[in-house]
Amino acid sequence: MAIETLSIAFDADVAEEARQRAGSHGLSRFVNAAVRQYLQAIRLQELEEELAVEYGPIPDEIKQQAAVVEWPS
Repeated sequence: MAIETLSIAFDADVAEEARQRAGSHGLSRFVNAAVRQYLQAIRLQELEEELAVEYGPIPDEIKQQAAVVEWPS
């Protein structure tokens, strides 16, 4: 997989906590994983919206069932 180096800016408190939580694994790896997870959440939200247009909204009963499932992290 190709790697691209970026220069990005963070709020100081966010940067400090990210460094602390990244620990020995490295800040780049930590930030990459966080952005990957966020992008996946956006794609899933977009898919849900597309499916709602095609098939209607997800019934509340199904949302409640999904809310109690222990999802892998």
